[in-house]
Amino acid sequence: MNKTDCKWHTAADSRKICLQTLLVGATAILTLSAPIVPADAKNEEKKQQQQQQKEQQKNDNQQRKQYQNADKQLRSNNQGDGRNHAQEKQREREANYQSALNQAQEKSRRQTEQANKHDAKARNNEFNQTLKQQKRDGRNSTWRDYKDREIQRERVNNQADARERQASIKRENERLEALNRANQQTKNRARNSNDYRRSYRPDKRWDYKLNNRERYQTYKRYHNNWNEQRSYLRSNLSRFNELADLNRQQQEQLDRQMRAAYLQYHNNQYNGSYSWNEYSDPRFIDYIQTKNPSLLQSILGFLGLGDGGDYLYSSNWSDERSELTQNIANIHQLALEGRITSAQESALLDQLRPEFMEYKNNNWNGSVGWSQYSDPNFIDYLNRKKPSILMTVRDFLIR
Repeated sequence: MNKTDCKWHTAADSRKICLQTLLVGATAILTLSAPIVPADAKNEEKKQQQQQQKEQQKNDNQQRKQYQNADKQLRSNNQGDGRNHAQEKQREREANYQSALNQAQEKSRRQTEQANKHDAKARNNEFNQTLKQQKRDGRNSTWRDYKDREIQRERVNNQADARERQASIKRENERLEALNRANQQTKNRARNSNDYRRSYRPDKRWDYKLNNRERYQTYKRYHNNWNEQRSYLRSNLSRFNELADLNRQQQEQLDRQMRAAYLQYHNNQYNGSYSWNEYSDPRFIDYIQTKNPSLLQSILGFLGLGDGGDYLYSSNWSDERSELTQNIANIHQLALEGRITSAQESALLDQLRPEFMEYKNNNWNGSVGWSQYSDPNFIDYLNRKKPSILMTVRDFLIR
C-alpha cells in the first residue's frame, strides 16, 4: 500500500487507516528482520564461542612464550655483547699501551738523534775553532791534515787501550797461575808433611845408610814382625827425638798422648817425670801395644816402621815418584823374564785399570797400559788413594 491508496477516505479515517497500515507494515518488517534462533542453534553458538575463547587463550599463551623466548635471547645477546665489549676494551688498552710504548721509543730515538747531532755539532765547532786558532797562529794547516792527525791520535789511543787490556789479562792470568801454584804447593806440603810422608829421613835412623833394596827388605821385616819392632823400640826409643822428625804441634800432641798412656799404665798414681827414657820401659811398650795400638802405630810411623805410610822406596817422595814413573813399565819385562808370574802381572793390571779410569773421572776413551800408568800425576793419585797398589809395585821392582 502506498499513500495514493488512502485518498478516497476521510481525513480522520484516512489518518487512522494509514496509521494502522503503517503499524502492520512495520510489524511485518520487524518480524521478517528478526532472526529465527532455535535452541540447538544457541547451544552450537555457545560451543563455538567457547572454542574461540580456548583458541584465543592458546594463541595468547603461545604469544607469551614467544615473548619470553625473545626476552631470553635478548638477555643472552646482551651478555655476549658485554663480553665482546670487555674484549674490545682489553684490545683498546693494549693498543693504547703499544701506542704509548711506540711513542716513548720514538721519543727516545729522537732524543738520541738530537744528542748525536749535538755531539757532532760540538766536534765540528771544536774542529773549526782549532783551524781558526791555527790560522791565527800563522800555521798553514788544512782540514785534511787536522783530520789525519785526529785519526792518528785515535789509532794511538786504541792501541794503548788494547795493550792495557792485554796487560790486564796477562796480570790476571799470572795471578791465577800464582794462586794455583800456591794451592798446589800447599797441597804438596800437606801431602809430604809428617802427617802423611816426610820429605827426608833424619840421620842416624835405622835405614839412613841402606840402599833402596836393603831398605825395603829391612822395612818389610820390621813392618811384619812385632818382635823386631819391639826390639828396635827398646833399643832406640830413648833417642826418639833424635830419630824422629816432628813439628811443634805433633810433638805437643804426642807428648799429651804419651803422658796420658804412661799415667794410665801406672793406674793413675804416678808422680814422677815423663820422658822417652821412661817410655823405653819394655813393659810399657808391651802395654801400649796391647791397650793403645793406634798410639804405637803413630810412634812406629814417625820412626819409619809403622802403617802410617812413612816408609819411602827412595829417600824422599819426589825421588820415589820419579823412580816409579821410570820403572813401573819394567814390570812387564819382569814377567817376560820369569821374575814374576803372568798371573801376578795380570792381577796388578786388573787393579790399575779401574784406578786409572777413576783418575780420569771415567772419561777416558784411549788405550790403557803401562805407558799410561807411568803418568807422574797418576803415581801421585795412587800414593794418595791406593798406597797398597804401590806397595805391590815396589815388591815387584825391588826383586
